[in-house]
Amino acid sequence: RNRSLCPICLQKRLNPTASSSGYVFCYKCIVLYIREHGERCPITGLHCKETQLIRLFEPTSEEVGLLDSSISSTIEQNKQG
Repeated sequence: RNRSLCPICLQKRLNPTASSSGYVFCYKCIVLYIREHGERCPITGLHCKETQLIRLFEPTSEEVGLLDSSISSTIEQNKQG
């Protein structure tokens, strides 16, 4: 199972958002689900209010590459002096 996919729409998550149960969905998917089906997580059935949703930051692969490069550079600089 691909963890980068939204469990509701089964597509790559857009505007990833965590529910109070810990599952991560597209923001639009989880908000629409809660509004249409009641304040429950679609996976666990646990209580999940719209006000408890937490928007997440997921770096792009380009950002991850830049971060890795920066970390490697810092490590090398620390080794040299």
